Amino acid sequence: MKNKHLILLLVIQTVVIVLIILWIIPNPRRSRYHSELLREQSPDGSYVLVIEEDKNSFGHSYRDIRVIICENGSDSSGYVSSMDVSVHVGNNPMNFEVEWDQGEVWLNITGASSFQCILPLKEAAKK
Repeated sequence: MKNKHLILLLVIQTVVIVLIILWIIPNPRRSRYHSELLREQSPDGSYVLVIEEDKNSFGHSYRDIRVIICENGSDSSGYVSSMDVSVHVGNNPMNFEVEWDQGEVWLNITGASSFQCILPLKEAAKK
């Protein structure tokens, strides 16, 4: 009877350890970006610009963000353009200025410093 209890305890302990290990190992499907800072639709409604913040960059003077532009309503097989950026903000809040132009999006991110970029839209990327 004592052996059965020890075996049962060992099995339960092994299952718990395996579950803890699986929980700790990073899941590649789970994005490290989770905090959505901005979502803006193009004037004609065909594109969406999304800015997400890295959940691990809180509390630092630099913020790691991902800028994504995709066709509105498209799944992952649709046109998607993205880039990762590290912005120096210090103790300042991040401010975003977005300007939709023909074939591109102008983005200005300000904090303690400023970052500007131009993202091409699908029509411009085909040319």
